[in-house]
Amino acid sequence: MDVGLGDFEELLAGENTTDVDLEDEGFAAKLDLAKAYIEIQDYDSAISTLNDVIENGPDSVQAEAKSLKSSLTES
Repeated sequence: MDVGLGDFEELLAGENTTDVDLEDEGFAAKLDLAKAYIEIQDYDSAISTLNDVIENGPDSVQAEAKSLKSSLTES
């Protein structure tokens, strides 16, 4: 099915695609999910997701996850 994206080739990734959900072993996506939970005020799910990132994620996302969790639990 042609959805007309051929008119916007300069915006398409072409052969050099990067799946941002796989950055930081997928934990960057989980961090984004936790932020979405916070936006919809589902704090229990946010904290659960942040705990997963803190316990299992790489150092590159753990600091931000700890900071977000701290801001939720301090209130």
